[in-house]
Amino acid sequence: MKTAAFNSIVAQVDTFSYDQCLALLGKITQSLKKLSPEAGRKNISPIEQFAGLVNDADSKLMMDAVQECRKVDWN
Repeated sequence: MKTAAFNSIVAQVDTFSYDQCLALLGKITQSLKKLSPEAGRKNISPIEQFAGLVNDADSKLMMDAVQECRKVDWN
């Protein structure tokens, strides 16, 4: 897309209705998913997806909780 066309679209965004903004956001999201490096990876496990959202401190807390659960004798 040429810069002039892109700038024209961006200038018009403020005049879009709520529904038009949602439609535009949906299209942009689809395009970003196609462009992302992870788009080639089809089978991302839930753990891999979740791990990207957790910081180190929270990760340590969760691992500590898992270790504690392993110590419990359930019988």
